[in-house]
Amino acid sequence: MVSCPLDKIVSIANYMPVTANHVVEVALRLHRLVRQEESAHGLTGARRAVLYRLAAGGPQSVGALAAAELVSPPTMSRIVDGLVEARLAVRRPSPIDGRRVEVVPTALGKTLLEAVDRRQLRWLDAAMDDLPSADRAAVARAVEVLLALISDR
Repeated sequence: MVSCPLDKIVSIANYMPVTANHVVEVALRLHRLVRQEESAHGLTGARRAVLYRLAAGGPQSVGALAAAELVSPPTMSRIVDGLVEARLAVRRPSPIDGRRVEVVPTALGKTLLEAVDRRQLRWLDAAMDDLPSADRAAVARAVEVLLALISDR
């Protein structure tokens, strides 16, 4: 796989055809950079994913979270334990079925998630602002194309 700096990826097509490996490399590197913001707040990727799912989708059981995140229920239980210990989520009896336990994000969890999202967007916006307008337009077009590619999956 060819490695090139993230700020030069827009012009990669000038010297070689863009392949699936290039797209994956960019996605992974960007993902890594974004994850740095999460770890700066003590939030692991798994915890952030679950917290985001709870904030967006509302209370869910550990089993439903495990199925949605494609992990085993014991693994999800450990992730939720970490969120509860950090006071980012709580377990509570379901108001519909008292035998069932739901996981709910706390106000602190929602606030932290919003703060991490804002910092990530600020960083990316600043990086994009440094690009020439033609490169920003190329990135915007590439995002549209990539979203169209994955929209049915």
